[in-house]
Amino acid sequence: MLGDPTVGKKNPNLGPIRNGPFIALRIVPATLGTATGLATDNEARVLDTAGKPIAGLYACGNDMTSPMRGLYPGAGITIEPAIVFAYRAAMSLNTAATEAA
Repeated sequence: MLGDPTVGKKNPNLGPIRNGPFIALRIVPATLGTATGLATDNEARVLDTAGKPIAGLYACGNDMTSPMRGLYPGAGITIEPAIVFAYRAAMSLNTAATEAA
């Protein structure tokens, strides 16, 4: 019910996957995750006590503080941020590697 109705399929959450790059990650079923964890920025970089990124340290999923801050708006609320922040961490690492080259 929360998917993209313009996809035009019975399940609006499923659409074609056409353009790479593609990233695979292992998702293991578990109990509901936590709301607190390591503080991160928008690039999934772990922050120190002064709020500055720790070089080379990233977190996602249940290891990071939930963007929902303890709210539970619906199913998938632990999976979606895990996927999004894993992607953002990978893009950040790629950018850093490209700039270093």
